[in-house]
Amino acid sequence: MAGMKFEYDENGAKFVYFLLSFYAMIIIPCTYYFWPKKTVKKSTHAEDQSCYEPCRVKIQLLAEKEPRQRGIFVKLVLIIAWIVFFYLAYKASQIEIEHKEYDPFAIIGVDRSATDQEIKKKYREQAKVMHPDKGGDAKKFEELAKAYQALTDEETKKNWIEFGNPDGPGVTQFGIALPKWIIDGKNSYIVLGAYILVFMVIMPIIVGTWWYRSIRYTGDQVLIITTQLYNFLIMKSPQMNLKKIIMVLGSSREFERHSNPEIVERPSDNTEVPQLLKDLPDLQEKTRELPYSAPYSIKARALIHAHLSRLPLSPNLTKDKNILIKKCPFLINELVGNTANFAQAVMSNYFPKGFTAPKLDTIENMMRLSPMIVQALWNKSKCNLLQLPHIEESQLKHFMTKKRNIGSIKQFAETNDSDRRSILRNLTDEQYDDILRVCSYYPSVEMTYKVNIDDDEDEHTITAGALVTLDVFLKRDSLKVHFGSEDLDKQEVEDTKADEVDELTANETQKEENKAKPWQKQQKKTKSKPKAKVTKVTKPKKVEQKAKEESESDIEESGLDEDANENVSASEDKNTKLQEKNSGDDYFEKFQQMQKKKEKLETKAKISHRVYCPYFPDIKQECWWLYVADKKTNTIISSPIYIQTLKDTEEFELKFMAPKIPAIYTYTLILRSDSYLDFDVIKNLKLDVKKAQDIEEHPQWNFTDEEDAKEDEKEDDDEYATESD
Repeated sequence: MAGMKFEYDENGAKFVYFLLSFYAMIIIPCTYYFWPKKTVKKSTHAEDQSCYEPCRVKIQLLAEKEPRQRGIFVKLVLIIAWIVFFYLAYKASQIEIEHKEYDPFAIIGVDRSATDQEIKKKYREQAKVMHPDKGGDAKKFEELAKAYQALTDEETKKNWIEFGNPDGPGVTQFGIALPKWIIDGKNSYIVLGAYILVFMVIMPIIVGTWWYRSIRYTGDQVLIITTQLYNFLIMKSPQMNLKKIIMVLGSSREFERHSNPEIVERPSDNTEVPQLLKDLPDLQEKTRELPYSAPYSIKARALIHAHLSRLPLSPNLTKDKNILIKKCPFLINELVGNTANFAQAVMSNYFPKGFTAPKLDTIENMMRLSPMIVQALWNKSKCNLLQLPHIEESQLKHFMTKKRNIGSIKQFAETNDSDRRSILRNLTDEQYDDILRVCSYYPSVEMTYKVNIDDDEDEHTITAGALVTLDVFLKRDSLKVHFGSEDLDKQEVEDTKADEVDELTANETQKEENKAKPWQKQQKKTKSKPKAKVTKVTKPKKVEQKAKEESESDIEESGLDEDANENVSASEDKNTKLQEKNSGDDYFEKFQQMQKKKEKLETKAKISHRVYCPYFPDIKQECWWLYVADKKTNTIISSPIYIQTLKDTEEFELKFMAPKIPAIYTYTLILRSDSYLDFDVIKNLKLDVKKAQDIEEHPQWNFTDEEDAKEDEKEDDDEYATESD
């Protein structure tokens, strides 16, 4: 009977093949992903092509961040790994695979055409030499005897022909691609120690370190300790001005050495930081309130103020400032989200009465701080023009004169080229071209919206307390569309006026054609007179006849009317069922569309447009906040959505509850940039809130006190009842 037999690789041939295949599965993808690639790409962005000195410094800073030594180390490790791979491949090619096919003719030493006598004669000659009594090998003699039987005995010959073995069906052999020394008793302690080291020491350490690092951060790579600190400071002082927000931002735990290993505390800080504090007014460094009085918080606050004022710093402080400023946009977004959530929670009475909700001004001040840090500017009048390269404060007076009043970059782009060049007459042609190139990268966003109501009865009227869904459509374009748009606007106005004149003339011609001509009026009058006479004569007769017929047939048709009413009610029931099915299908389709939109937003890559920010120490992508606010009550209505994927066109949903008091409300839909100053889009939103319909109480749900008492007694009896009862 056939069985199974496991064999270990004594020679190591199978193990080498297994190790080589497994090693190839690792080294090939690792080489593809980790081999340093030379990315020599000519960037067309304004920062890379600009002749502005801060842009040159930023490009040099980004080039220094590229880990050259790390690339050399990775190359060396991969080369050594490939040398090991080729060595294993060479060893595998030298291994000879022993695969013997049982051949009795070859064992005896005769040809396949030999006769029985020749086989017998050759067997006797071999037996005399291989017999154990005459010094031969017992195994070889046994093989010789089996070979002779396979050629002479019919049963043995049959087994050899069918199974390839004179003994009949053999055992099934399985080869394990592991060396035999692994299961050897002498090496058991070594193997057990290796298993313990790998599976009980190394792997738990790797998983534990990964888990410990991951639970320290939120989804936006912000420390959870920082979010908790933000919540505490917001609850403590919900109303904040801009300098107070900078103090809160500077107290983030990302700027502390124990929480962030990138932060370096140098002995030179004892002399450089106090000198910087003297140059910066109103830092409140003498406050005793924690965490604002901590040394790391004072230093971070001073570096933020120096960055906004564009002050030159020492090399050490510049390195610290770059590490700090790079993390500020993520921290500000976390601060905005926590403040908005706390405000809505307080307004929804989720907190006790002692808490006050942050106002809209506080949240918007936090949002304004982000573009200020990205552009390294204070949010003052005319300062947004300093976002352009080669423009200094002394040149701002040329933008505001008696002839012109340019207060934003968009207004500057819309002026004629001759006026722009006259304003910047002190600059060279290269610098002027650089400014125009930068202007072409600034965004110009068009925003439209559509109000939807999640109501089964009426989707068009807004009732008090209803859930309002605002579908917002955004279209992002560059500011170069507005270059020299005054002449284009004049042409468009003239074209529109011409179109309006054409439409008016066309309408007038249609009206004149539709007007009845005098002879047609006479014909109409002559035709209508006899008809009127006929109707006056014939109507009373018909009415009298119908009245008589109806009075005579009322009794006869009473039974038929009842049947007809039953048929109508049945048809109405069918129609209501069909409408309910259709409404359910429509709701399911809407739900599927909402899920698809969410999946698209979640799976989309967070890439929009690169921001022109020469003073920001890293590459920044355009992001936006989208929300609904009430300027009259200074409150935020919907939670801000942080948009990171606006490349061309996008669609977003804002949901909020309608007011509980019926009236006409004027809200504001705001799209605020986190990268540029004075590029926000604001639109008014009017909501006509109607009174909600009163819910009719069904008699089925009206219970008296006696019925409630009886039901309570029944429930008590059921609780104490046993199975036998």
